[in-house]
Amino acid sequence: MKIIEFFKRKNILVSFLIITLLTFVLTYYQIRYKAVFVYNDTAFHYNRYFDIFQQLKTGNFSYFQTNYGFSQSGRIINAVYGPGFAYLNGLLLLLCKNWFIYQIITTFLLNYLAGYGYLYLCRKIKVKYLYAYVTLPLFLLGGYFPTWIQGNTLMSWGQALCPWIIAEGINFIVKNPSKLSYFKLGIWMAVVAQVHNLTLLMLGPVLLYFAIIGFVKHKNKLVLVKKIGVNIGIFILLSLNVIGGIIVLFNNKIALPVGVALNEHVLHFSSWDYSITNFSYLFVVLLLLQFFFAFYNFKSNKLNFEITMLCMLLILLASRVFPWSFFDKHFPSLQNSFQAPTRLVILIYPLFLSVISLSLSLLSRKVRIENGAKQIILLVLCLFTLMQFNQRRLSQRNSTLNYLNNKMVINYSFPRYISANRVTIRKSLHSADKNKFLTLFINSEPDYLPINEKTNAISSYGKYIIDKYKNFNHQVLPNGSLQLKWKAKRNEKIILPIVVYKQSILLVNGKRNNKYAKGLNVPIVYSKKGINVANLRFITPLWFVIMLWITVICWIITIGYLLYKSVRKHRPFLLK
Repeated sequence: MKIIEFFKRKNILVSFLIITLLTFVLTYYQIRYKAVFVYNDTAFHYNRYFDIFQQLKTGNFSYFQTNYGFSQSGRIINAVYGPGFAYLNGLLLLLCKNWFIYQIITTFLLNYLAGYGYLYLCRKIKVKYLYAYVTLPLFLLGGYFPTWIQGNTLMSWGQALCPWIIAEGINFIVKNPSKLSYFKLGIWMAVVAQVHNLTLLMLGPVLLYFAIIGFVKHKNKLVLVKKIGVNIGIFILLSLNVIGGIIVLFNNKIALPVGVALNEHVLHFSSWDYSITNFSYLFVVLLLLQFFFAFYNFKSNKLNFEITMLCMLLILLASRVFPWSFFDKHFPSLQNSFQAPTRLVILIYPLFLSVISLSLSLLSRKVRIENGAKQIILLVLCLFTLMQFNQRRLSQRNSTLNYLNNKMVINYSFPRYISANRVTIRKSLHSADKNKFLTLFINSEPDYLPINEKTNAISSYGKYIIDKYKNFNHQVLPNGSLQLKWKAKRNEKIILPIVVYKQSILLVNGKRNNKYAKGLNVPIVYSKKGINVANLRFITPLWFVIMLWITVICWIITIGYLLYKSVRKHRPFLLK
């Protein structure tokens, strides 16, 4: 009892210590040997954030056109893929000396966001602190979180945000509609929109599930609908830049991410480990026990049953039980957009672990036999946590050894170009010149590239842009345009290593150019003997500029209001 009371009084401090200690031990080898882990997503996101870093550093802003990252190709990425998050990371890079410091800091920030979100969700469904703390490490050890530590996969940040959103969705059930917030859910969903589009789309059906239950349960349905409507309105106002950016981009014919077979990327029940692809045998047993317990206690705690059913539905959807081969055949576009049903684990793990914690809390109030079952489950969970923790630690150790290997350094990737001098790559990750690494390791992801017919965008991007990048002098101008200079020995037609969208204007030696190669929209230009100059500029529509400023102003007002509320709430404490 004294331990539980201590947790109640010191929960913020205890939470901070648990998350910090867990993250430190998981990153121990990385910190000790100053290792930077580079996998297939690392270069992609580092290019995104480096571009914003340079914009902030130089003042040469371009919201759509990428002038610094991605081999200075002028492609669109950040405007449609987590723009707010990209600017936050660019700002963080200004404060970080090198990529190593950036990677360590973001790992800690990710775990704080995820850990406090999970504990907030547990508190929302009235889980006792002890059981929330027991399952917290399991939450931070599973799903996509290890993929940020190992390779900067952005789904991990989506998973970190999910508990916060799910907690607000549960309010539809547990709160009287008159006490629901007019803005909280809308703000959180807008945060997700500024981070990761797919996470936003995946959370939609989950929130709808809770909203339907709340609509059936509560009598004052009109109030519920009204507050949901206001939250949607706030979400739209705070996400106009994302919505507008997608509209601008999709006026073009674009290349989609690399497609994968849905049926081959499902959740398997084949290991004692749990991760993106595996749902542990232990978890299967716990899920079955959870179902029977929730069903048996339906009348006394309906929320437990409702969360359990949603969790089971998501697990079935993520597994081979669902006919994903049918969707592979009849809806192939999902292979490029949704890509992997295993992505549903970002929803499954917070729901599953929090509802297990809820059942343990309910069991603690029962008779001695059921209380004994609780003790056994707790012991098994603790042993399982230690086992998983050791596996993650060993994974970190192996990645660190790869980093220290002079012939390897890079753990896993499919680069278009990678320097044969791996030691140079390692040094670049600790260099104050953050662009150095991005020139030694270059991937050729096709996402959002402009095309004019069906083509292999990966190959074309590598051939026309990455391979030719060093043959030209690139300069970013104060108006946000990109200037290319080159010296030609004779008059000839050449391909410039940039991409052109419908809204782009390309001037070559003062004349507008409208000729492009087949497939990828790269310009074919007439190069005269001597010095040549090309200028690429993206013309942002006026209506989008208005939407962007509305978004910025709304965010300033929102942050100001939240700070005012926080200060007012804690004023008595601050004045002590």
